[in-house]
Amino acid sequence: MNNVVEHQEKVYQDAGAQTEINSGKTKAAKDGILFDKQEEKTQWSVTNGVAANELRNAQNNSAKLIQIFWRKRNSDSVYPSDRSSDKNDAITIRNRNIHRRLNPSCAADFKLLQSELIQWRDCRLEEIKTTEIDYAENGKSRREYFLTQETKILNKINELQRNSISRNRNQTIDTALEKMINPKILKLKNGRDIEVVTPKTSHEKELATLYMKLKNYAAQDGTRIASLMATKRAISGIAEGNLARDICELIDREIDMLQRGMVQHLSGHRARLSNLFLSAIRKRA
Repeated sequence: MNNVVEHQEKVYQDAGAQTEINSGKTKAAKDGILFDKQEEKTQWSVTNGVAANELRNAQNNSAKLIQIFWRKRNSDSVYPSDRSSDKNDAITIRNRNIHRRLNPSCAADFKLLQSELIQWRDCRLEEIKTTEIDYAENGKSRREYFLTQETKILNKINELQRNSISRNRNQTIDTALEKMINPKILKLKNGRDIEVVTPKTSHEKELATLYMKLKNYAAQDGTRIASLMATKRAISGIAEGNLARDICELIDREIDMLQRGMVQHLSGHRARLSNLFLSAIRKRA
């Protein structure tokens, strides 16, 4: 028996304690897991009434749980900006939506405002229908009061839409005129930039300058008359037919009214003249 103990090495190990039997020397051990170094395999036995496969599954689940918490901890420490970036994106989207409602500038913004107005109206009417209370408020019933508010808000939305259309139109015109006035630059293969001047570019620049002078309603009478005469000479080369005739008639009428001192009645007249001249420029382009 002693010979068997001297030549056999057994190691009892678990998660917290290890016992080694070597050359007859023994330490206190915890029963449950037997490791045989000679056969290089683990022998599992029943411990405290738990089957060996259940014990193995419990240890595997514990290892997976530890890995999950460890990876989560590392991800929070290595990538702490992920959550903050998501939060910043949410704040940015919220601010963009608020700006769209306060400063609508495109068809989608106005469609959103109108749909939300319809939702508000339906919610208020459903509230009246559910509560069956339509008491007077400022001499009006709740239904009449809400419909009046809807009309006011809808008129305000329409006003904002008209202003937005006018603003976008002016911005488009300014962009086109700036493109006509700016010099045409050609980039050479050696890296140098040269300005290209052709009769077409010179004529476009002249027309754009004339239009900007026509839009300058605050100019003095003498400067305004000179601009009108230059426009009348230039219109013969870019327009013909009824359009050219209408522009020339408006120019002659404005010159006559300026000479009579009737400047206060020219606001609508000047707007029509500038719009017709712009139409002539666009047709030529």
